[in-house]
Amino acid sequence: RGASFVEEVEMASVSAHCVTLPLAGSDSDLDPTNEGGLYVSIGPSSSSSPGREEGSEEKSSDAERSDPAETTTAIRDSAVHGELGELALLDDSDRVRVYGEPRGRFWVFRLRSGREKENLKQRDQHISSWLHSLRAKIVRPEDCAQAAMGPSLDGSAVYAVVGLHRATSLGSLRRTLRSATGAGYDGDGSTLEVRRETARGLRAAAAAIERSTQSSFLLGLDAPASGDRRKQKQDEFAGLEVGEGGLAETAVLSSDLQYRATRVAWRPTGGRCVAVACHRGVCLWRMKARSGGRGASQVLGHLDSPTEMVFLQCRGAVRSMSWSPCGRLLACSLEGPSRPLLIWDVSLCVHTKLSPGLAKGSAHFLEFSSCGNYLLVATESGSFFVWETHGWTFQQWQFRSRMTDAVWITDHDVVLASFEGLPHLQQIRLTRGAPSLSIHLMQLSLPGVVPAGAQGADPVASLCWDPAKDNLVVTCGAGEWRGTTKVLPSNAITGSEGLFGRSLSSPGLLSWNAKDAKLAVSVRAEGSDTPTVAIYTVKLVPVVSAQLQALVELG
Repeated sequence: RGASFVEEVEMASVSAHCVTLPLAGSDSDLDPTNEGGLYVSIGPSSSSSPGREEGSEEKSSDAERSDPAETTTAIRDSAVHGELGELALLDDSDRVRVYGEPRGRFWVFRLRSGREKENLKQRDQHISSWLHSLRAKIVRPEDCAQAAMGPSLDGSAVYAVVGLHRATSLGSLRRTLRSATGAGYDGDGSTLEVRRETARGLRAAAAAIERSTQSSFLLGLDAPASGDRRKQKQDEFAGLEVGEGGLAETAVLSSDLQYRATRVAWRPTGGRCVAVACHRGVCLWRMKARSGGRGASQVLGHLDSPTEMVFLQCRGAVRSMSWSPCGRLLACSLEGPSRPLLIWDVSLCVHTKLSPGLAKGSAHFLEFSSCGNYLLVATESGSFFVWETHGWTFQQWQFRSRMTDAVWITDHDVVLASFEGLPHLQQIRLTRGAPSLSIHLMQLSLPGVVPAGAQGADPVASLCWDPAKDNLVVTCGAGEWRGTTKVLPSNAITGSEGLFGRSLSSPGLLSWNAKDAKLAVSVRAEGSDTPTVAIYTVKLVPVVSAQLQALVELG
């Protein structure tokens, strides 16, 4: 059916250290600080209401979108684009919602000087230089169709609203404003705030600037009635919320073929391409870049070019999948025992079957190493395999417990894996270079995790670091957190002091931050039902060891 998209995006509320993504059919912006963090998802609980039946239509009335809390949508899986930082969330209605950087033609921004009131002369010179720079480089007829700007009544800021000829992204506009004015850099004391505006709100914002500035410059807008704005003393623009929409819902990917979807994964290379594992194959979505011309859509959430979908059909439901680092190969496992692995060449839309050793159970976990030389495969029976991708040979190990999750640390040829019921991680260390399968197994103890720790199902459904913006993304799907995704900036992860000293359950999902050598682990804290993530600092040489840095309670 193609792709359906959101028509209007409104600002969402922002907490001190994280933001919540409302996914109940509402049109909402996500507003993280873009300084880095973690994405977390919580899966559906057994008492939750079932999802929509097959073939049902999604309603989009204003009444249903007004209260996101009434119909919370559970999240099955999430994935972050390694280069663009876009977030893809797979919900229980088999739709993939894509969140990316806001893009549009209409913008409101506020530049505030950091100069003290005691030095009014320097502050006035600062504001005057900003106004001249904006007139020379941004607010000009060749770039803007409409614009209004001026200095605030107290002379400490510049207020502006612009309607550009071509749509641009938030990041591109911020870089242009910083380059032109120098505002917002560390140590300067000045601040730069930007917000995307709608075409309808452009004139209202321009009118507020007229009433809130000493004098104003207008481009493509009607001149106001003459009057002395200094005598009014009403700075309406100073209290206007000009937040930064760091992420906004840009697309909703849906198709009749996308039935009983289980996994979502961005292609490492090849632009905006996302794979969705479903009942009879894999939906491969290719979202084309916007043209940015005058005919481009003015509403965020629409794509100028049609979104293409290629269906990689197979006989059986796809349970898990993993991209090779080059983006050419896609490994898929199928539901049911003795089912082979499928290695797809996505450019040719053909696959090769790998069947040896899988007779004991279906493979529920696949993960390519970041170097592409190895593929880790785990089965329901507790056995796991390491394949080398040069000659496609493998080694097999048998455990009593089922592997829950694993992360590759390729620079040191180490895999860290968690197993159900085990209080420690298992190290799978490759002792020789590729394509050797000489492997040693060792244990890695996690401080705070004890064998008799807290019990119960893990409410965290998805856990991943955003390598582009260094965010930790956590998606939850049980109880009151069902359908909640939080974006935690890494520099704001301070932890919950009340959780230290409590015993922790066996580790669940894992996510590796190669930049800071940090490991995020989903755990359960004693005496708490709230989803919790433990952040460990991992030392890799001379031996692998972990130190607890923070416990983050997501409630």
